[in-house]
Amino acid sequence: MGRGRSPQLSRQPGRSIGIVTRDVILDANVIVSAQLVQHPLAPPFRLFVAALGGPIQNHVSPQLLDEYRGVLLRPSVARRHGLSPSEVHQVVEVVRRFAIELSPPRSWVAAPDANDQHVWDMLAAYHELMLVTGDPPLLASHHFPGRILSPRDFVDRFLAT
Repeated sequence: MGRGRSPQLSRQPGRSIGIVTRDVILDANVIVSAQLVQHPLAPPFRLFVAALGGPIQNHVSPQLLDEYRGVLLRPSVARRHGLSPSEVHQVVEVVRRFAIELSPPRSWVAAPDANDQHVWDMLAAYHELMLVTGDPPLLASHHFPGRILSPRDFVDRFLAT
């Protein structure tokens, strides 16, 4: 895939042609919130479900998958969601199975937090992607205008029923 070109988004095995309406990166805080809340009306949970063969296509990097796993395995978080380490690995594997895995080149755009550089690299390389995050420094960034939304804003704009 060349710079700025998106993979065959709606042609991923297991997906119906044309069902994908938005290409996103679900930040780790969205995946974690979905596991903590697990309420069908909560925006993070709606996004999580929508990314499992629904109307959004999640994109991940190896680093983002590691972040999902690492945060879900933190003792303070694990006590709240109640998942065993094996179940956490299963959740991450399901997310990976329904996502498109990217390995973008390093971007010239520096992320507000160096730990999120892998997300910034995906946004810079793939102009079709939107980041859905609850992280205030990422939401406040002036990079990638209109492409960084909170879970609530994304759901209201693109998944409203």
